[in-house]
Formats: sequence, structure tokens, C-alpha cells
Amino acid sequence: MQKDKQITVSASSTQIEYCKHCNDELQASQQDFCCEACKMVYTILQDQNLSAYYALRDELCEDVDRFPKPQIGKALGEDSLLLQGDQRFYIQGVHCTACLWLIEQLPVFIPSVASARMDMATHVLSLNLKEATELDTLVHQLQLWGYGMTLIAEAGQEHQLAQQERHSMLWRIGIAAFCSGNLMILSLAAYTGIDGTLARYFEGLSLLLALPVLTFSAWPFYQKGVFSAIKSRRFSTDTPIALSLFFGSLGSLYEIFAGSHQLYFDSLSMLVFLLLFSRYLLLRTQQRIWSQSHPQFEANAGKVARKTAEGIEKVSADALQVGDQIRVFRGQTFVADGKIIQGHSRVDQALLTGEPYPLKVAAGDWVYRGTQNQQNALDIEITALGNETRLGKILETARHFSAQKSRWIRAAERSAQVLALGIVAMSAVIFFQFWDQPTLALSRFLALSIVACPCGLALATPLIFHLALKDALDRGIFVRHPNVLENLPTLKTLVFDKTGTLTQGSFDVLWTSSDFFEPEVLKAVLALESCSQHPVAASLVRYIQEQMPQAVHEVRHFEILPAGGIAGEIADQKGQFQTWKIQPVAYADGGSTGGLDLSASGHQQPELHLHVLQVNPYGEAELKAQIRLGDALIPEAPAMMKNLVAAGYTPYLLSGDSKAACYQVARHLDIPLEHVFFGQTPEDKAAFLQRHDALMIGDGINDLEALSCAKVGISVQGGLEENVCQSDIYLAEQGILQLPELLALAKRTRRLLLITLGFALLYNMSTILAAVAGYITPLSAAILMPISAFAVIAIAVGGH
Repeated sequence: MQKDKQITVSASSTQIEYCKHCNDELQASQQDFCCEACKMVYTILQDQNLSAYYALRDELCEDVDRFPKPQIGKALGEDSLLLQGDQRFYIQGVHCTACLWLIEQLPVFIPSVASARMDMATHVLSLNLKEATELDTLVHQLQLWGYGMTLIAEAGQEHQLAQQERHSMLWRIGIAAFCSGNLMILSLAAYTGIDGTLARYFEGLSLLLALPVLTFSAWPFYQKGVFSAIKSRRFSTDTPIALSLFFGSLGSLYEIFAGSHQLYFDSLSMLVFLLLFSRYLLLRTQQRIWSQSHPQFEANAGKVARKTAEGIEKVSADALQVGDQIRVFRGQTFVADGKIIQGHSRVDQALLTGEPYPLKVAAGDWVYRGTQNQQNALDIEITALGNETRLGKILETARHFSAQKSRWIRAAERSAQVLALGIVAMSAVIFFQFWDQPTLALSRFLALSIVACPCGLALATPLIFHLALKDALDRGIFVRHPNVLENLPTLKTLVFDKTGTLTQGSFDVLWTSSDFFEPEVLKAVLALESCSQHPVAASLVRYIQEQMPQAVHEVRHFEILPAGGIAGEIADQKGQFQTWKIQPVAYADGGSTGGLDLSASGHQQPELHLHVLQVNPYGEAELKAQIRLGDALIPEAPAMMKNLVAAGYTPYLLSGDSKAACYQVARHLDIPLEHVFFGQTPEDKAAFLQRHDALMIGDGINDLEALSCAKVGISVQGGLEENVCQSDIYLAEQGILQLPELLALAKRTRRLLLITLGFALLYNMSTILAAVAGYITPLSAAILMPISAFAVIAIAVGGH
């Protein structure tokens, strides 16, 4: 629950109290809330069981200016726009994931909103509306919570709105640059020894030039470093800077009127400019890193064939708009969602759905961004682009989870706050130690406060995690939360599922008798299996067409046999129809099939034996051929497992399959038999993982319960839609073979964290000592501080 917001400001009983909702200071006559609006919103959140917002805010909003304040009385437009379907909005006033969490509760308050998803990186809110909803209704609800909302009416508008916010930063930087540049010129007069009336004139001019810098440009430092720190009772990394600017300004004013006329306006103004400019560069660098797309998703996106009245023209993918018609050729990746208006082909949708076989598509069917056209050219009409595509929404979901803070990030922020507090205390000690030399005291106070600002310490951890998550995404590895990367290096127990994880998860032909390739047998098997939808049938059809391609013949009276298998009548060379059967006989671990359902047994058993039978007019069956199918081990799995064991990992095998099947796989992978658990139900797997700190690797669909109970759950089968919100990690491109790569990435991230944090701490300690000894001036401190931040960026980027 919300923390007590009371701070004792003197030895008396006088206390400052803050509003329970917006955290504004209360007047003497007010209690708990500063206004009726805050009281109403607070009550609504409590009634809707959404009080977790305040707990999240207390944990995450550590250095914000102020919390959003309700705006109930703000007037709305007279003619409200009616919205429906999917809509996107740019949200102003979002501070942290607590704000994100609250905004995503919109469906609780507005029934017509089916879902709400907020992208913390871009401040874009995506709403799915079940029915027509007035824009004013949405705007009013967000205003009630203290957030601004702007409807994004066209593609790219969110970038314009974000650019407007950046322009305010550039105004502050520009004013600081202009004034500090002129101040440096004026300071030359003082350095050359000018005196008298002209010197006093230059000092007054310096004061006038410094005022806009130390007020307007430096205002963000005062907001976060002083006002927010007092309100939240937490020292910000801006606190030493704000105090330096404040006391430096007071010291310069004293020097003008009563001192030795040694001013710091030039140094302070240049400090503000350097800090603002470096932070702007840091912001743009981080945004540029984040905006880079996964190369696989943007394949062939450089130029697209767009259809026009004059013909086909090559245009940039960025120039496409909803409603455009484009032609996608064989081997190209779709850059947008759309509807096929001409052509037929096969589309590989494995990225989205996990379906291993290309899907037949024709005019009227839908295709999606990120999938691949494998056969003929298709003309499609674009219905969605960018983040509005099916793939874009999935990636936005992944970004939504990865934008949250990890334990390491929060620990680094707390350490930076403690260091900031220590710097302020040490600066005060130094100032009073040299009290008899005001100029020297002020110089060392400013130098220490500036150079030891823990910006690098606060920046290192989030930047490294951000780069690690993006590196994983570029490799087709979806990590749901930064905490996962923290946990991976500490886990040495690996628990594997078998089917679809260590094995290929589909039946392949392992062996056939020589008579299987007789023309009449191939014809009969191909015809019968082409009528079946079973995965075994698909494997046999694919195998025959790869070995000896041929036409598929007609089947009469096709049926699925009650005891397992299929049967039907097929014409021979004379045109007479004969009955053929394909039946399962026995499995590698013994026993007959009896009445087993082939679909179930096919998944649970290591090998499947089939007999191909021809039935004569008297009902006697003659064995014509034999086939053995099996779920083959992934070829690279033994070498991968050997390397993992050599690296100190302990493998376990948990499977619902039979003892023979599990032991067979374990022997091939050198997994100790005492670490093999067969015949496991989902509940058995979950119970095992609750007793062990382990990493679980399994099928994201069938092993969902086990994956959720593991310390870290990794899914390796299926599509993005099935796994990106269910598993901690999803290995999208190469399945289990990406596991060593993932573990190496986690170890590298941990090592890079230790290096950058060590560098940041070493920098802070050494510069603190140098500033205390007087080796660093305020101006050189202003140059060193941003250099340290960029050094951290260089180490983080170079390490990845």
C-alpha cells in the first residue's frame, strides 16, 4: 500500500502532509486529499480493486517531477468523434510502468474497450473497441487520471508528437548554448584583468545572460533534484547538480556585490549546456538503438513493388499506405498485412503460427507481415502497416514486457541515490572546511557536486539490459522480462521435455521394406494417405513425392478403421478397384496397437510400424510392404548436450512418453538414467519444478503448466502468438539449438554489468578524491561528467 507521506521539517511538531493520490502538498485545512478530484479518483481505484497502482508507483516512481493530477473540470469538444475498431493514441504525462499499468485498466472503466496496450517506449496506447465509442469518453477518463491523450489519425503521427516534446528540450539547449557562448566571451575580459566601471558593466551583462540559463534551461534539474526529492523523500541523481547551480548562483551574486568579483556564471551556464546536450544525445542514442528492427522481420523491405494505374513502381516500404496494392514475388517476405486480390501460392507462416508446412492461399485469403511467399507472385491490398500488423502487435507485446525494470536496474538506481546523498554531504563538509576562503570553498564544492554525479552508475544497468534484450530479439529469441536474464546464469539444472524439444516433434520415415517402392504399392499408399489429415499421412505423402513424384489417384469408399489405420478402394492398371489397407502393427517397446487412437499413439511412442495390405475379393489380406516411422532426435542435440554438460550444467529429462522412448533418447544424449522421469503428467512436471531451482525447456503449448512453475521457462515449439505471452523465453528460429547461445548471452550480460558498474564506481571514487584535493575545476568537471556517461555507453555497446 501507499507509504506514509509525511516529512518533519523542523524540531517542532509542524509536519508537511501530501495528497494520497497526486502527492501535492496539503494546506493546513486539508486532510488526505488536496481536492475533491483526487479523492474521487482514489476512491474509484479502491472500489475497482486497483489500489495496486499506488504500490507500483511507490516502487517505480522514484525520481519523477510529480504524479498525474486529475483534470475533471477540463472542457471537452462539443462534437465528439465516434471511434470503433482498433485505434491508437499518444499519451502525455506517463512517468513509469505504474502509469502504464493503470492506463491498461481502461477496459475496467469503459466497457466498450475490449483491450488496452501501452507501449512505454513510444507512449503509444493501442485500444481495441468492441463497439462505437465517443472520443470524449476516452479523453475524459484519461484526464481523470491526469494524462493527456491525442488520437493518432495517420501513420507516423506519434513520431511528430514525440518530436514536439524533444523540441522543448532543444529550446532549453539552444538558449543555454547562446548564453553560455556569450558568457565565455565576456569572461575573457575578467581574465585579462579589466577593472573599474567597465568591469562592473560586464558583470551586470553576465548576470542578465546567466538568468535564462539558470532558470529556464536549468529548470528540469530543479524539478527532479529538489522539488521531487523533497516530495518523494528520495535523493535524485540531479540533486547534486541542482544544489551546485543554486549555491553557485548565490556565490556569484555575492561576488558581484560584496566579494572579489570572481564569478561562476560562465562555468555554470556551460555546465547546464553540456548536461542538457549530453542527455539529449543519450536519449536520441537510446531511441535509435531501440528503433532498429529485427532484420528477419524487415527482409526485402528496402523496395516494394507497388501497383499503380501506369503499372508497377518500386517504392520504399516506408512510403506504403493502407489501401495500396503491392505485388509480392516468390521468396519475398510480406512487409504488411493484406488481402490477396489476385494469384495463388503457398505461404510459410511458421514465424507466426509455428505451422511447419506452407499454407495454400488464393484470392480472398489473408497474408501477414513477416511470413514468406514460397511459390507464385501475389497481388495484395494492404490493410495494416507497422505496429498495426499482426506481427507488430506481437512485437509490441514483447516490448511491453521488456520495458519493465529488473531487480538489478532498481538496485543500481537506489545505489545512485545513496551516492548522490553522500556527494551532497561531502560537498557540504568541504564547503564549511574552507569557509574562510569562500572562492576556494565554492570552487571545490561545485567541482565535487558536478564531477561525482552518478549518471554513469544509473545509466549502465538499464542500457546493458536494453541492448541484451534487443540482441536476443535480433537472434529470434524473445525474452519476456529483464529479470529472466538475471536468473539464467545462476541456474545449472536443465529440465528438458522430449517430444518436440529434443526430438523433431513429427513422424519421419525411418525404414521401409524393399517392396514398398513397387509402383502399385506407392500408388496405393499415396492415394490413401492423401485422403487423411493425420500428421503420419502428411509425412508419408511428403516422403513419396520427394522420392518418386507422381500423380495422386482416386480413392473410393475411403474410411478410418475403428482399430486404427485407413482403407479404401483404388483402381489397378486394368481399371478394376481393389481394397487396400494401411494399419499400425506394433511399436518399438512392444505391444500391439489394439484400439489405440493413432493420433494419440503417434505422439506418445518413439516408433510406429505400419503394414500395407491388399485385400482380395474373398476378404483375405496380403502383406505388400512394411513401413517404420519415428520421431527422430534433432541431429545437433547430442553435441549441444555434451557442450552444456562440459560447461557445468546438469540435464534432466521429464516426459509423458514411455520408459523405452525416454531411455532411448537419454542414451543418445548421455543423460544419466537416474535423471530420466517417464510417464509424467503435466501435474507431475509442475511438482518436480516446484521442488527444484531449474530451467525448463519444453513445448510452449503442452508444457505450459510446467514452464510457469520453473524458475525460467523456455518454449521451443509453436508460433509467436502462442508463446510470446506465455513463456519467459521463446526460441523462435532454431528451437533447442539456440539454448547455448541464450545462456552465453545471459553470462555475457552479467559480465558486462559487472565491468560497467565497476568502471562507474571507479570513476566516481577517483574523481571524488581528485575534486576534494582540488585537481578538478568546475568547468573540467562539467566536461568529465558527460564523458563518463558516454564511456559507459561505449562499453555497453562494444560488449554486445
